[in-house]
Amino acid sequence: MMNEEMELLAMDEEALIKMRVNDWNFDTFVKHQEFSTQPERTKEYSGLFTGEYEPTEEVLELAESPLRLFFLLLHPPRPWRRIVTESNRYYNQQLNGRVDRMVAGQQARVKELTR
Repeated sequence: MMNEEMELLAMDEEALIKMRVNDWNFDTFVKHQEFSTQPERTKEYSGLFTGEYEPTEEVLELAESPLRLFFLLLHPPRPWRRIVTESNRYYNQQLNGRVDRMVAGQQARVKELTR
């Protein structure tokens, strides 16, 4: 509820009395006012899906197994594929530096042992 809506409701003694008697019913209150809680569409958005909504093929394949469907919703595969790809790329980019540090550490230990 917006601030202006709350202020209007708080000033409407008749509406408050009705609320005490009939319980809270905001929809009835809104119908009698000039405002609405639903946003108005002032412009059209291009590219929005206008067809029928239905489950994807991927969901339908997993629909017989509630556990597999749960894990699909918990970890959608597309973002994870990207994460795996980027993680592998980072690993490969950092590999030479890690190996160089390991070799340098081993050489330092060998020098200390041979003293």
